[in-house]
Amino acid sequence: MSITKIQHSYLPVFWGPIWLGESKGIDLDMIRRRRDYAWFSYKQLAEQIKEKSPFDYKPVQEHMIFGASRSEHLMFNKMGLTVPAEAQAAFFSVMVSAGVW
Repeated sequence: MSITKIQHSYLPVFWGPIWLGESKGIDLDMIRRRRDYAWFSYKQLAEQIKEKSPFDYKPVQEHMIFGASRSEHLMFNKMGLTVPAEAQAAFFSVMVSAGVW
């Protein structure tokens, strides 16, 4: 498994870096660990924040809709699955509009 650290200028500073883990084949244990790490980190951060700082989330939303959907489309292709990029973009549009992100 390889782990990569990524930082983007359009993300709020308080999000910190993004960590990507990649393995050959399906690694359900890695997915569970990443989900648990993300939840633990999010919970710790939420407990420490006293007030909201102004932040324009539109670039983040656009990245989630277009960037993440394109990345997942390519990932699905590597796994031998065919999920159109448009379907992924529609999924992320719903996620962003529902306030899940």
